[in-house]
Amino acid sequence: MIFRIKQTRWLYVSLSILSLYLAFTITPVKASPPVTTSVLSSAQPTNSLEQGRNFYQSGSFAEAIRVWQTAAQQYHTQGDRLNEALSLSYLSLAQQELNQWEAARQSIEQSLKLLDFGQKRSVRVDYTRT
Repeated sequence: MIFRIKQTRWLYVSLSILSLYLAFTITPVKASPPVTTSVLSSAQPTNSLEQGRNFYQSGSFAEAIRVWQTAAQQYHTQGDRLNEALSLSYLSLAQQELNQWEAARQSIEQSLKLLDFGQKRSVRVDYTRT
C-alpha cells in the first residue's frame, strides 16, 4: 500500500515537471499566409497580393500592409468580396507582426463579415406541403 502511494506520488511529480518543462520550452506557432491561391480573379490586385506576400516573407511588414490595403480597396470597388476578404486576412497577419492588435482584429472581423462567417442564418421550414 505504501509503495503504491509513493509510486502514484512519483507519477504526479514527474508529470508536473514534464508539463512545466513543455510549457516553457515549446513556443507557439504563428500563422503565415498561404503560398498559393486559386480564387484570385482580376489581374492588378493579384499582382498586389503576390507583391504583398513577397514583402511579408522578406520582413517588410509595413510595405505588405500598404500593398494589401490597396488590394483590398481595389477588390472592394470591383465588388469581389472573396478576394477582398483574402486581402484583409493577409493584412491582419502583417498588422499582427507589427503589434497592431486592434487594427488586425478589425481587419479579420471585416474579412469574416465579407464571407458571412459568424452570422446566424434562419432556416424556414414549410410544413403546409404534404
